[in-house]
Amino acid sequence: EEAEGRPPGPRQLPARRGQRGGMSLWSQGPSASPLRSARGLRPPPACLCPGSAYTCLEAATGRALLRQHMDNTGEDHPLNKLRVVIEPGVNPDDTYNETPYEKGYCFVSYLAHLVGDQNKFDAFLQAYVNRFKFQSITADDTLGFFLEYFPELKEKGVESIPGFEFDRWLNTPGWPPYLPDLSPGEQLMKPADELAELWAADTLNMEAIEAVDIMAWRTYQLVYFLDQVLQKSPLPEGNVERLSKMYPKISKAQNAELRLRWCQIVLKNNLEAEYSKVKDFLHSQGKQKYTLPLYRAMWGGSEAARALALETFSATAPQLHVNVQNYVRKILGLEGAEA
Repeated sequence: EEAEGRPPGPRQLPARRGQRGGMSLWSQGPSASPLRSARGLRPPPACLCPGSAYTCLEAATGRALLRQHMDNTGEDHPLNKLRVVIEPGVNPDDTYNETPYEKGYCFVSYLAHLVGDQNKFDAFLQAYVNRFKFQSITADDTLGFFLEYFPELKEKGVESIPGFEFDRWLNTPGWPPYLPDLSPGEQLMKPADELAELWAADTLNMEAIEAVDIMAWRTYQLVYFLDQVLQKSPLPEGNVERLSKMYPKISKAQNAELRLRWCQIVLKNNLEAEYSKVKDFLHSQGKQKYTLPLYRAMWGGSEAARALALETFSATAPQLHVNVQNYVRKILGLEGAEA
C-alpha cells in the first residue's frame, strides 16, 4: 500500500525535485547517491510561501511522467528502482528514465517526513553537502550519514519500517511506497481536473467549458491539464477537434512541453487532421525525452500513425544523435537497418 504523506504542520514536507531535464537527485549505478547535491532542490510545497501551489503542481506533473513511464515498462521492470547496477557492455544511456528523478524525489521527501521538521532537514542537507562535497559516494554513505545525523531516528529503526525499508526503496522496482503531500497545489490542479472531466464527457457542456478561462493559466497548469486529457483519451468522437479549435493557446503552442502532450493526445485520439503537428515537432528538435514517447505512440497506433512514424524517421534520422537514432530504430523494428 502506498502512503500519502499528511504531515501535521505546513512546513514539514518538502516537494523538492530535480529540474526537468536537469540534475537528478539519484544517479543510476552501483555508486548511486540519493542526495548528489543540494543544487536544483526546491522550496517545500507545503510551506506558507508564495508559489508553493505552483511548486506542487510542477511536482504533480513529474509524478504523471513517472506513472506514464511505469505504465509503459511495467512496474516490475528492473530499471524502476533507485539502485541500478549497470552491467558491463550496457550503454548507460539505455538506462535513462524518470525513476531516479521522480522516485528519488519521493524518497528524499520521505526522509524529510521522518525528520518531521523542515528546518532540521534543511540543516541536514547543508551538513551533507559540507561532508561529501567534491567526492563520489554511494547511497549507503548518504543514508548512513542521515542516521548518524539523526541518532534518534536510528534508535527507532526507521530504516526498517515495514513497507518503507531503505533497502526496498533502493533495490525493489515499482511505484514509490510513499508519496509527498501535494495538496497545496489543489487550487491549481482542481480547475484543470474539472475541465478535463468536462472534455471527456459523451455530451459536451459548452456553457461550463466556456466559463473556464485558460488564458490566465501558467504553463505547468496547462501541462497538468493536458496530462489529465491524455489519461482520459481517447475522448468521445469529435471532442478533441473541438478542444483544438477552442484552445489555440494549446494546439498551436510553441512550448515543447505543451507540444509533446498535444501531439500525444493527437495520436491517442487518431486525429489525422493534426498529424502534421507531430511531424513538425519531430522535425524541429531531436531530444530523447520528446522524441521517443511520440515514436512509441505512433508505432502503437493506427496504420496511418505507423506510416507517419516511418516517414518522419526517414526524413529526420540524419539530424538525430546516434543513440536516439538507435532507440527509434528499436521502437520501429528497424534494428538491423543501416544508419
